[in-house]
Amino acid sequence: MPLNDYKCDCGHTFEKFVPLSKFDEKVLCPECMFEAKRLITLGHGGAHGEEAAWINESNVAITSKHEKPVTTRKEWKQRLKDKGLSPVG
Repeated sequence: MPLNDYKCDCGHTFEKFVPLSKFDEKVLCPECMFEAKRLITLGHGGAHGEEAAWINESNVAITSKHEKPVTTRKEWKQRLKDKGLSPVG
């Protein structure tokens, strides 16, 4: 089941697992209960941990020699945020 990122007009961003069979259905924001928009983001391609292709590519782009490489999507988002970048939207 794919993990999707969403952003609502109220400004709230969130992640949600959505089955492919329900991919076209509306997703409501848990904060305001209005329809949220699905964001196109970097995924993991079905791989988890260090074997995920996006992790190696992201580490080259956002990790200096003195930083610990990211190993999860949560760490990747935090690293981007720490560098003043937005991982979604």
